[in-house]
Amino acid sequence: MRPSSLSLTGSLFMLSEDGGLVEYHWNALDGWNWVEHGTPYKSVTLVGSPGPCFEGNQLFLIGSDGKIYLRYLDQTTWKWKNCGFPYMDYMAARLQRQAEATDGKENMCVDGDFAASLENDEKLNGLNANCDPKVAPMRPIPFSEDSVIFELRDGRLAEMRRIEDTQWVWSRTIGTPTSLCIANFWTSLAS
Repeated sequence: MRPSSLSLTGSLFMLSEDGGLVEYHWNALDGWNWVEHGTPYKSVTLVGSPGPCFEGNQLFLIGSDGKIYLRYLDQTTWKWKNCGFPYMDYMAARLQRQAEATDGKENMCVDGDFAASLENDEKLNGLNANCDPKVAPMRPIPFSEDSVIFELRDGRLAEMRRIEDTQWVWSRTIGTPTSLCIANFWTSLAS
């Protein structure tokens, strides 16, 4: 990731053997330097390839817990943001925790309107034990400047959209023909 194509600095991001984020950073003064970013939490390792970079300072990563983590540069400090995974019950619990937390120690990607819009997905998830809303360890796909697509463990797709500089929210889940979750939903609907 580079601030611009004319920039003389840039970075390559990769995962270490122990599941931490590592950066190989270049600048004209010092040359190449290794930077250890580690993991968002001690109990979480990073899986799959690092995702797309947005605005040269925001990187999406998938945790071993099936959640999305955003690594972003806030002025001169790298920070982690827990973006979770798209599921209504999970979102409702997260909204409750954020409302109760006044110290603001944990950054999270939250959108109340999205939780309300997932009512149909809650019904869909209730019909099938094969539905798994956690994110699969597949590299995310940039959909636009303000949107990224993730594959869920059950084969569905989920989209995150940027609504502010570093504020990303889950916007929708998308059924796919390969999702067992959707296939069983249609079978039960036809019965």
